[in-house]
This record gives sequence, structure tokens and C-alpha cells, in this order.
Amino acid sequence: MFIRFPIPGRTYSPWSFEKVKNEVMVLEYLRQDTTIPVPRVHSWGSAEDGPQQLGPFIVMDFMDGVCLDDLLKKPTESDRDPLILDPDIDPEEARPHLQPDCKLCAPALAAEISPHWRDF
Repeated sequence: MFIRFPIPGRTYSPWSFEKVKNEVMVLEYLRQDTTIPVPRVHSWGSAEDGPQQLGPFIVMDFMDGVCLDDLLKKPTESDRDPLILDPDIDPEEARPHLQPDCKLCAPALAAEISPHWRDF
């Protein structure tokens, strides 16, 4: 198990709790409605709910494996650069890390989105 906080400076502070709440809702949706393995959330709350009041938090199981940030992000000069989805993801490289029977089919989703990536 580990505790997760929003990264300071990456999320507008007044929206940090909303970010945590949305992440918990997405994890619960994925757990209930797909076969995608996601960490189990044990607890979450606002800064006021935490033992040291450090910020909104999620206490969840640790999952071993490939970090999707590393798999899907566009390569950058520094780890501090913003995360941007890589429009040139190699499906064959990603395939071993994706669940083949999930209801949210990542390759089909990528195929649907990829023509539009360069529009932004």
C-alpha cells in the first residue's frame, strides 16, 4: 500500500481535491466495469481528512508493472517536462502491457484518436 498526493504545482491548488475525487471515481469504474487491473483504493479524502493535512490523498494498493506514463508519454528532455501522449506509440510495443479482453480496447481507441492527435 502507498499514499498518493497530487504533485504540487501540476494542479491548480483549489482543484486538487476534485482531481483526487475524479481519479478515485475512474479507478472504481475501471474496477467494476472492465477487466483492466487497477489498484484497490482503501481510503481517500481532503487535506483536512489526512493525518498530517498535507493535501488531498488516496491510499491504494501498490501494483507492480510498467508505469503507463512511461509507456504512453512522448519522450522529453527532462522528467520535469509535462506529460504529453506520444502520437507515435508502437502498438506492438504497448500490446504486452494491455489486457486483451478489456471492454475498453486500447488499440481500437488509439486508432480512433490517432488521426486527430496532430490536429492540436
